[in-house]
Amino acid sequence: MPHLSFLFVLIVVATSPAFGISSGETVSGTIATIGEIDELGFTALAGQHIRIGIRSLADNYAVSISGELQAPDGEVVGSVATTSGGLIFHQAESLGTYRIRLSETGDNNTGAWQVQLFLGSGTSTSGDDSGEITNGQDISGSMDVGDIDSWTFSAARGRPVRIGFGEVSADSYFEPRLEVFAPNGELLDTDVDSVGAAIAFTPATTGVYRAILTEQQGSRSNSYRVSLANLDAAVASTSDNGTISNGDELRGTIHYGDFDIWSFQVSAGQAVRFGMGEVNPSSYFYPLVEVFDPSGARVGVKAAEVGASVAFTAGRTGTYTAIVSESGNDVENSYRVFLALGGVVSTADAQTFAIGNGEDRTGLSNYGDFDLATFEVSAGEAVRFGYGEVSPSSYFDPYLEVFDPSGNRVASDLDGVGASVYFTAAQAGVYTAIFAEDGSDVENSYRVSLAIPSRDFEGELGDSLVPNGGDARGSLDYGDFDQWRFLADAGQAVRLGLGEISPNSYFAPALEVYSPSGALIASDVSSVAASVAFTAVESGEYRAVVYESGTDVQNSYRLSLAVAGRDVPASQDSGPLANGVTASGLLHYGDSDLWTFTVEAGKTVCFGFGEIAADSYFEPHLEIFDPSGTRVSDTYGDPGIQTTFVASVSGTYSAIVSEAQRERENSYEVSLVVANSPFETTGRELTAGVALNGGLRNGSIALYAFRANAGDQISLALAEVSADSYFDPRLDVYSSDGNLILSKVGGASVEGGFVAIAGGNYFVLVSEQGANRSGSFTLTADGFTGGPVVFDQSAVPVLFLRPIAGGSMMLSWEAIPNWSLMNSEDLRIWSPGPDPAVSEGINEILIEPDGTEFYRLENK
Repeated sequence: MPHLSFLFVLIVVATSPAFGISSGETVSGTIATIGEIDELGFTALAGQHIRIGIRSLADNYAVSISGELQAPDGEVVGSVATTSGGLIFHQAESLGTYRIRLSETGDNNTGAWQVQLFLGSGTSTSGDDSGEITNGQDISGSMDVGDIDSWTFSAARGRPVRIGFGEVSADSYFEPRLEVFAPNGELLDTDVDSVGAAIAFTPATTGVYRAILTEQQGSRSNSYRVSLANLDAAVASTSDNGTISNGDELRGTIHYGDFDIWSFQVSAGQAVRFGMGEVNPSSYFYPLVEVFDPSGARVGVKAAEVGASVAFTAGRTGTYTAIVSESGNDVENSYRVFLALGGVVSTADAQTFAIGNGEDRTGLSNYGDFDLATFEVSAGEAVRFGYGEVSPSSYFDPYLEVFDPSGNRVASDLDGVGASVYFTAAQAGVYTAIFAEDGSDVENSYRVSLAIPSRDFEGELGDSLVPNGGDARGSLDYGDFDQWRFLADAGQAVRLGLGEISPNSYFAPALEVYSPSGALIASDVSSVAASVAFTAVESGEYRAVVYESGTDVQNSYRLSLAVAGRDVPASQDSGPLANGVTASGLLHYGDSDLWTFTVEAGKTVCFGFGEIAADSYFEPHLEIFDPSGTRVSDTYGDPGIQTTFVASVSGTYSAIVSEAQRERENSYEVSLVVANSPFETTGRELTAGVALNGGLRNGSIALYAFRANAGDQISLALAEVSADSYFDPRLDVYSSDGNLILSKVGGASVEGGFVAIAGGNYFVLVSEQGANRSGSFTLTADGFTGGPVVFDQSAVPVLFLRPIAGGSMMLSWEAIPNWSLMNSEDLRIWSPGPDPAVSEGINEILIEPDGTEFYRLENK
């Protein structure tokens, strides 16, 4: 039979003696021979969490270290094979001895290895990258492949904890993994992220908690930071932690997985505003703000894209803690934090300031920013405060709050570009305005404005008075309030108008007027112009507050003042008006122009006012006030108006002209006629039988004069030159004593006549019947023999007749050259009278009465 040969090979697996390893310990060893298996043993309790890190220490990447975890019954419950590092995570199901078995993966190489062990409820050995971390600390460490770092911290029951773990140098393959274990070893939470991991929790028990830090796969190395916030009273002092005071703007830096802590003192009932905003905008950085009261209760939380803020009223007195971070813990950026407390005075930084009445102050609102301004107010004073952006941004929404000295919020407003508040102070003291961007996520420069009409000015606009009859100009910004001063005496009529310079359909001017005692006495809001009319109730300096009603539109403006009875400097649109003069002006939005004239009691006054350029919407409004401030005429018309009255007192009268609604602009003319008063006659003195040409605009009046002797047969003819079926010429004649002796109106022409019953000047007024048409005309007068018109009464002799003994009469007059005595029996035919005797410059004639005779003096 054949011989059979057999080869028997005995394979012997070398197993090194088992070593022990404890929680928190790092053990190293070597696979010295091919096929060698090394073992590490440890005891674990049922339910205990096991974390094992395995690292290959071989220089040759061909060496792969395999590790497996065997349960007490020999079952493999976890394994890893790595040429660099790896992790095994397991939760023990039973009490007993667990073994970590290590070998070279292919059993064809040798190499060194390293193992780290952590048990959830075990102890941790302190090392360079493990130990204790306290509230507010940022601790740096270095994580090798297969590394497990453990940090312990104390936490109190019910007081929130925030812990983060982030890489220092961003590595797209390094994924921080963070686990937190309770004092009893329970796994509370796990977080894994690409660059930063973080866990937030509220402890159920007081004790020592553990944070386990690893790289998700254990196969990447990197430097890292671990950050803790646990609301302990003691806070580690770092550049990114500390105490913040009211009005402060402090800076810090958020790293991956970072938490920074800022604490501040607050009294119960106080308004608190806390904000955080990035310095360098990043579309991926989302600031997260959390604020906790002294008991550890969270009273405010907000996350937003570039800036976040919280607002609340403190429920208790004590130390409040703000924990700031990046909401995803995976973006780094520098940041600012801001604190504003209502009712607390602060001058902490450049964005916290005291503002005076009438001032405009500018600043910059950063992401998450709160700025403060303080101002003093007395009880009962009216206050307006505005806050608006300087450069319009459709995303910047100004938000404004004002707090009284007790910390109560008395007013607030939110608007698209400008916010403003109005209130009457209930108590005296320092008030605080807190202003910010509503979403805390847009930056912009801003302007704040304060108006307290009853206080002295500290701003620029209030340094000078608005001139009576003049205009003052300014510019309103978003949230802006401007103030102006003017003088008025009790009983004087005041007209004040505010109009925009460049029409804007969205700009709505608002005007308020306050008396010298600080009382609001008049106000108005309108689309293009606001105006007020009132009678001054007290003498002194009045205040006008001007603003845009929504404080959300910008525009330049004019403020126009007319106070009847006060001196008026001569200007293009206002000033003294001489008799017989037609002057022109321009009315702007909200404008009132003021013209003055002097009249003696008993004289007839005719005043005309009309637009130059036809505007169907422009409606002239004329008011005339006597020297005492009594309004003697109030007339409306379109496109022109006239008013006639007899002066009841002597003195300076005031004519205020405006557009009825103050909402139209136009050029205009005003005409003044005082029928029996001197005027400049050049070009307007009539010559018997000679026609004079003239023209009329809407509302205007043309004044002419001639001199007649008693008994002259006077005839007048007035005819329009340019045919206008609507132009109705009007002719009025007044005697030198102010009596109306002729008044005629015609369709195209008028004629009239009369017998002069007294010698002297006669005044001819030409106008259009309705004062609402323009046209040219021809005026002819005839039949007068009185010579040149004379207004100098010292050059006109006066006849005196006195009885003497024997029933005779003595007629006398001053011997002035060129004046001769004329007499008549019927006032129709006049002849030279007898030559007078002259005695000491007086002409005298003895008259023996015999029937009726008439005498007059004529200028030859």
